[in-house]
Amino acid sequence: MSTSPTSVSRRSEFGVVGWALDHGKRSLDIELEHWHFEHPRLASAWKAIRSMAAAGDPVDAISVADRIEREETGLVVMPVLLEAMRDPAGWPELHEEKIRDAWVERKTFQAFIETHHAREQGILGPELLDEALRRLAEIDVAETGRSKSIGDLVRDRYRAIGELLDAQLRGEVATTGIHTGIRDLDALLGGIQLGICTVLAGRPGMGKSALGQTLCDNASAAGVGCHVFSLEDTTDAYTDRALSRESRVPAESIRSLDLNREKFSRIATATQNLAGRSGWLVDQRAAITGEELVRTVRRSLRANKTRLVLVDYVQLLKAPPGFPYPRDLTAVVNHAMNVLADAAKQDALAYVVLAQLNRDCEKREDKRPMLSDLKQSGAIEERAKAVLMLYRPSLYEEEDERGVLIPPEVIEILVRKNNQGRIGKVLATWDGPTTTVR
Repeated sequence: MSTSPTSVSRRSEFGVVGWALDHGKRSLDIELEHWHFEHPRLASAWKAIRSMAAAGDPVDAISVADRIEREETGLVVMPVLLEAMRDPAGWPELHEEKIRDAWVERKTFQAFIETHHAREQGILGPELLDEALRRLAEIDVAETGRSKSIGDLVRDRYRAIGELLDAQLRGEVATTGIHTGIRDLDALLGGIQLGICTVLAGRPGMGKSALGQTLCDNASAAGVGCHVFSLEDTTDAYTDRALSRESRVPAESIRSLDLNREKFSRIATATQNLAGRSGWLVDQRAAITGEELVRTVRRSLRANKTRLVLVDYVQLLKAPPGFPYPRDLTAVVNHAMNVLADAAKQDALAYVVLAQLNRDCEKREDKRPMLSDLKQSGAIEERAKAVLMLYRPSLYEEEDERGVLIPPEVIEILVRKNNQGRIGKVLATWDGPTTTVR
């Protein structure tokens, strides 16, 4: 007769708890949390053992049982602890994976049961798929996002910083986030950071989409998976800009077919180069909800190795079915921003969300945008951990301190919010013919 995964994991649970009662503080080296245990008394025992070991308290069956009985009135665990001590695991690491695998199986089965119940309650079609994917994604989040002590966290961070410093010494570009391709911006932000929403805002024609494409171009060239949601541009317009950037042939020349042999040859080379960017996905749907967007990202997350998600732009996301205020644009945008910010944190991805500005900045003498200029700015400003705003002085015929007109190649990236560092201004180069920021 075959042995079920549950019975195998149950023996492993007893073995690991028995081992931990013998080894006390070494239980902290085992990457298991109490929720991974199926047996409720063993789960309580593991939680108590880890807590006592972290505090430096002695760990033995009597102490553990006393602690549990104080914290969970009426729960008797001594018989279970004695049984665990009779057959402790020799190598707990061998049982660790079995326990976690069984936990994933249980949670997956539970997710399907809950999805079935949702269907019985009338949730159908894409909404039902969204519900199923959300529940499955929570399993992955819980698995990869296990609680860690501050000691483990700082040691992990120390190692990561050391690796980045070594890369810098080798002359490589190294940031704690995703490299933007604009050195001064990387110095200010540390790259586009994972786990948060970064908002990129500006008036129409300022270069938001161009900078967004710059981020994806540089990230994908470095092997970082990108997923773009181009809610406004047509497929041809987006592709023409990508070819123009890579080939240095003006986008207008591509659209109007004003191409000689040399330009066409450069486009052919650019096509070959971009064809190898397997980690750069582009979704061209015109009207989707924030939930649909997140669902799409999660479907291809592993296959694409996605780390950067770009949304162009947030005010074009529509309200989900059943949303109580579908005509209130501010409420719709606030809801979408909350969905995207939660997904960024849960999935440990960098979400770059493009946003339009209102016309208030046009009424001021200094037309450089401020946070208050964000359209439907409530949750955009609140949930974004970094806000970048674009400004091109030449569009307003601005002069420098010498009274000379500022050239059209100058674009300012104004870091108006940065919860993880400084704010300030970065000067970059705007190439109009190829709509490129660098």
